[in-house]
Amino acid sequence: MKMDEFKDTIGASRREIENWLNRVDPFLSTFEPTRRGIPREYTKENVIELAFIAAFIRAGLELQSASAYARTMLRHYRNKEVRAWVAFPAGDAASSKATDDISGTDFAALAARSDRSAVTVIHVSAVFEKIERLFARAA
Repeated sequence: MKMDEFKDTIGASRREIENWLNRVDPFLSTFEPTRRGIPREYTKENVIELAFIAAFIRAGLELQSASAYARTMLRHYRNKEVRAWVAFPAGDAASSKATDDISGTDFAALAARSDRSAVTVIHVSAVFEKIERLFARAA
């Protein structure tokens, strides 16, 4: 799949994606090398990793932290251990809680760990569902 086919789905611009490709080291997924005049092809795993980099950056993490958590999401996908939600104190994904039932999440306890008294929630399964639909349409 070409970048123009997925960038809007993951909520990232061409410039952002190219920046991440140049700055993130390492990626868990293997990216095709670039060739002059030929757009790079991206695998589903590439798109998953980029989608979660986008999601964690939008949630306030720096690029290197966002990419570390994106690698974790890709490992969960590979191992079929995907949880529906992840919640964490604003700016502190190290204290995250992954769950399939967000109603049982103690948001007050998570917020208390943040100097901002804020909690960030990412709907992980929705990100995966968007990517699955994208690749199903392309097939």
